[in-house]
Amino acid sequence: EFKIVSVFDTTLNDYLVITGQDGVDFLNQILTLINAVPNIFVILKEKKTRQFHRKFTRQYQSLVSQYEKLDQHPRCLSIGHHVSPAEIIAISDLTISFPFTSPTYEAISARQKGLWFDVNNKFHGTFYDQVHGLVCHGYSELEKRVKTLLFDTSLSAYDHYLDAQVKGKIEPFLDGEALERFHRLMSERV
Repeated sequence: EFKIVSVFDTTLNDYLVITGQDGVDFLNQILTLINAVPNIFVILKEKKTRQFHRKFTRQYQSLVSQYEKLDQHPRCLSIGHHVSPAEIIAISDLTISFPFTSPTYEAISARQKGLWFDVNNKFHGTFYDQVHGLVCHGYSELEKRVKTLLFDTSLSAYDHYLDAQVKGKIEPFLDGEALERFHRLMSERV
């Protein structure tokens, strides 16, 4: 039986915090994870078209090469940028994304297993890093946490983790409505 892991990339820009090289490294480590954990199936959700990144990173060719390697892996489905993240999260056993993008936040707020993957160790000591197990720094932490969440952590144990570690610190409700509340709040202020 396969566990479904949704993986979300992000917008990359060599002049911002998350660069094209970070994107290449992130995708490479996801490929390594797929090969190391044979009973996972990855759904890769791209935020932008691959062509979009051409303008913003010198690593464009390497980035496309990593996407293509994942495209060809029998346990990875790349679904492009136009599918709803919520639908993917809903069918996933675990959600992984770049720090601190909304898919992982959305998963956690809906009491789904999720984590942020800090592939190049840029986010040590940040706010979300204060919650044990929410941010993985580097590949070894990622692989260990993925295996723990997927194979050693029951849903009730994860609920306990969320109530003890996340609720009230990261998200006050954990009811799956966090982004909707944020959108309502923003529309009221405009």
